[in-house]
Amino acid sequence: MTVTYVGFGDTRALEMEYDGKWRIHNGSTWVHGFETKAEALFWCEKWKGQAVALAIFNPETGLNSYTDMTFM
Repeated sequence: MTVTYVGFGDTRALEMEYDGKWRIHNGSTWVHGFETKAEALFWCEKWKGQAVALAIFNPETGLNSYTDMTFM
């Protein structure tokens, strides 16, 4: 299955979109972006995710790094 993000021409733009958001790791990749950790934890538990972490965009690499990780 291929997913196309309309409006994003490259990975860098997509990564920037999640800067400062709480994300869920589903076992293979980071998905979704939430404003609060509590909200991300709620959905992570409901969707059986593996971890929640805060995404921080690094302009030098064009990628997000993840901090304050909570494993489920």
